[in-house]
Amino acid sequence: MRTGTGLAAGLGVTELVSWGVLVYAFGVLVVPMHDELGWSFATLNTAYAGGMLVSGLVAVPAGWWLRRHGARGLMVGGSVLASAVLVAWSAVRTPAQFVLVSLFCGLAMAATLYEPAFAVIVERRGDPKDRARAIVIVTGIAGFASVVFVPLTGQLSTAHGWRSALLVLAVVTLLVGAPLHALLIRPVAHCAATPRATVREFRSSASFRWLSVCLSGSTAMKTGFGVSVVAYLVSRGYPLRHAALVGGAAGICQVGGRLLVSWLRLPTHLVCAAVFAGQSVAAVLLIFVADRRLGSVLLLVLATVLLGLGYGIVELLRGTLVVDYYGRTAYPTVNARLATRVVAARTAGPLLAGWVVTATGSYLPMLLGGSALAALSAVAMLLTHRARPRNLVSG
Repeated sequence: MRTGTGLAAGLGVTELVSWGVLVYAFGVLVVPMHDELGWSFATLNTAYAGGMLVSGLVAVPAGWWLRRHGARGLMVGGSVLASAVLVAWSAVRTPAQFVLVSLFCGLAMAATLYEPAFAVIVERRGDPKDRARAIVIVTGIAGFASVVFVPLTGQLSTAHGWRSALLVLAVVTLLVGAPLHALLIRPVAHCAATPRATVREFRSSASFRWLSVCLSGSTAMKTGFGVSVVAYLVSRGYPLRHAALVGGAAGICQVGGRLLVSWLRLPTHLVCAAVFAGQSVAAVLLIFVADRRLGSVLLLVLATVLLGLGYGIVELLRGTLVVDYYGRTAYPTVNARLATRVVAARTAGPLLAGWVVTATGSYLPMLLGGSALAALSAVAMLLTHRARPRNLVSG
């Protein structure tokens, strides 16, 4: 169970839980929290974005830890912390308390999401095809996080209240994440750090800059929509449980997007650019989802498919393209630097979405802004390929 497919599948399960409870659940819980506590969506999203910011700030030290000590202790501790955070979240009564909980949530994100899991795969799988297959397994399973946890959180919240829903999620996290991380991830010997000159060389390359733009734009669009689409559909007359199902359906398409990139015998950069362009179109289609008539429902289905196909591309690219460009030795350090940019975008997405909706009283500017970000990501993906490094790979 600790090698090959078993390792990838086990990590995929832990990622499914971590993404489900730390990221996707908020997009559902924001609605009942707003209704009960009376806090604006801007307040809720800003507090949550603070946690995202923390996860970005600690990305580089986390990469340093991964390079020297491995992922076992970090991920086991992160799962325990995530469970404690969810319990504390269920008891919040003031905005200040929620801000504090969100900050610790960011620490749990840095310790349990894709960055450390990918580091485990890269360290264990030397052959590029074998490594790519393992990344697809991890992200394929984890891609169902929204499918499982968005509807689950919606049902729990509707039936028992959002506070009780969080307690259930805390138990799931503790019973799944910590044991699997302890069993699957082996301790590693001390490793030397990647030379700073090498990191500077990678970071100064045009490919790194365009890749940062591509992944950041797509991530900001994804997280902004992730915390807003359920509330948007509720405002359009859809019941919360039905709106939550839409978020879950996007997760199925997210897995399909990863498989599409992996299986199609077409250049990866072209497939990814096309998927990002499809997201741009989907954001515009959502503008016309005004009710539950047949035509509107069909538009919603099409938009959900196009959005979902692109939701999983960022993680797949970070797990494969980065190591292919910059090598296994430099991967933890370089990916940590890239993570600071991606997590900053992950932070900005919910923050800007909440501010825009609150300031304008409309979701239209948010939808148009998301469309523009997706289009930018498509262009940046093509430019990344054009500027791809040819002599930088080492290790």
